[in-house]
Amino acid sequence: MSTHPRPTRLLIVDDDPSTIRFLSHRFVQLGFEVESAPDGLAALVIAGRRIPDVLITDIRMPKVDGPALARALARNGGRMLTIVISAYDDPHIRAFCREVNAAYAKKGPKLWANIAVALAAAFPEVAARAAASEAVQPPANRFSRHRATTD
Repeated sequence: MSTHPRPTRLLIVDDDPSTIRFLSHRFVQLGFEVESAPDGLAALVIAGRRIPDVLITDIRMPKVDGPALARALARNGGRMLTIVISAYDDPHIRAFCREVNAAYAKKGPKLWANIAVALAAAFPEVAARAAASEAVQPPANRFSRHRATTD
């Protein structure tokens, strides 16, 4: 029997591959067990095998969008920290976040800092490491550029 706690399971859902690569890399460095999906339908399949501890989801995606995904997982007993990421700062997105008790992190140069804030309450030790990793990373890199035409 292992005395080591299992890694925190994280599911990243976004139709932008650069966002998935950027976040996956950062969270693996912090010790998370990371899975990813390009849309909500693929995420539902992954979550059907194992509900994640943390869900990071984009809003606008093909097949199944972020709101439908979060609601489906909540209906199926998924009790997880949910962080909604979006390039859009829309009142409807913020209303959805309040509805499902999710944190919001705006995409852009401060995406990682915004996610670190959302992690702080649930994972204070991880949030401290995440904030420290933000200080050593250059503010703009090829992973932080997002397409302006999609979310």
